[in-house]
Amino acid sequence: MKLSVKLLLAVLVSFAVSLLTFVLVYQWVLVNYLIPGRVKSVSGFNLLTLSVFIVASVSFIVVFLLIIRRKITYIKYMQSGVKEMAGDALGATISIQGKDELAELAKSINTMSKKLKKKVEAEREKERLKNELIANLSHDLRTPLTTVIGFLSLIREQRYERQSQLSEYVETAYKKAEQLEHRLEDLFTYTKLSNNEIQFQPQVLDIRKMLVQFLHESLQIIEESQLSIKADFSTDPIMIEADPEHMIRVFENLLSNALKYSKKPGEIWVKLQQGHDSAQITFRNRAKTIPEHELAQLFDRLYRLDQARSPEEDGSGLGLAIAKQMIQLHQGRIWADQEGEMIDFHIHLPLVMDTPSD
Repeated sequence: MKLSVKLLLAVLVSFAVSLLTFVLVYQWVLVNYLIPGRVKSVSGFNLLTLSVFIVASVSFIVVFLLIIRRKITYIKYMQSGVKEMAGDALGATISIQGKDELAELAKSINTMSKKLKKKVEAEREKERLKNELIANLSHDLRTPLTTVIGFLSLIREQRYERQSQLSEYVETAYKKAEQLEHRLEDLFTYTKLSNNEIQFQPQVLDIRKMLVQFLHESLQIIEESQLSIKADFSTDPIMIEADPEHMIRVFENLLSNALKYSKKPGEIWVKLQQGHDSAQITFRNRAKTIPEHELAQLFDRLYRLDQARSPEEDGSGLGLAIAKQMIQLHQGRIWADQEGEMIDFHIHLPLVMDTPSD
């Protein structure tokens, strides 16, 4: 029953009781004072009438408060609960009583409290992750930077014995500088993705053609890593809507992960096929067996398979996390599974459906 109806009924009942009280009291006054003629003056009569009205009014107030006392108590309880939520009891709830507007208000307050708690916790977690990201990357960036500075100091102080040693110092400093650049680029990309600041310029393209070209351009680095590529592609074009730059970045990160963790010498299998409504890409390589509970963590920020690896030997730890966010930006899915020593990274991207011609 609605609160307004309950209040109206309370008013009607209180009015009925007060009216009955007025009649009974007035009859008593009539019998005991007016008929016997005990009241001689107009002022006395007015005083008796006023007294009857006061008694009736008091009865109205008393009956009305008795009827709505539970609602008043509940409102005070809600007020106390809201004050607690405004303090340290964020996420606390109020018990639901009845099915009227107050109950709906309590439900709304509970929903607001839970949402606000989740929002605050999310902000705190975001702040924690940001601080953790800064701390971890500061350590990771310091290693190649220290190496670069060390070798440049040796060159500046001419602490080398022959030209070949100088060339070795320059080459090492250059490689470490490149490593530093790649890590900074990963950090900037991940930050932009997390803050929804990345530029996204999709266009209709043939993912088969893009993947073939990417693998062809990557052959040298693959062979230098004592690996080879085994491709299994559809012969027909597979059209999707994607940002070419982002998709190449995803392929680079997956290939980099395979190069890093594959058992060598070995092979990397890349498969592309067209499903019912998606382009399906799989990168497969033979690697150390991963515990089942760690598979989902592969796409977490800064997660590394071998925590014992030093930052100098490893990447930024953001590659797969970036790949996941970029695939999600394309309304796709990416996940990993394994069978024995074989680990697969799967990508499903929506196809561009043919539109009927006019």
